Amino acid sequence: MNSLEARDIIFKVFNDVWNPAFPVIWQDKTGKPPNNDTAWARVILRHANGGQSSLAGEVGTRRFTDSGILMIQIFTLTAQGMDQALGLADIVQNAYEDARTDVWFRDVRKQEGGVDGIFNLVNVFAEFNYDHVR
Repeated sequence: MNSLEARDIIFKVFNDVWNPAFPVIWQDKTGKPPNNDTAWARVILRHANGGQSSLAGEVGTRRFTDSGILMIQIFTLTAQGMDQALGLADIVQNAYEDARTDVWFRDVRKQEGGVDGIFNLVNVFAEFNYDHVR
């Protein structure tokens, strides 16, 4: 699998559980937060490490492993309290903990970020890795 295929798998896990009524700002798109009247999310994927993870096999192919971290920032209005932010974070966290894909997710966790302007912030982190052969 190449990095674009892995990215699509990683983002699909999020898309499958995120409420479409809430806007999303993707890492590679320019965008501003919504008009301060709804929850929203920012999705950021960063590759960190990679390298050869096997010797050449009988036909000369080698396995390589890439890894990184996914951060999903969830913003909700402070007037809602932290309940909505934590509820949305739980949905996202559970999705990555339960995912059965060719990308392996581990150390999935959430972290309250406190108040950011008029929004509560909760981050969901998931470390990931996947293999490709060539």
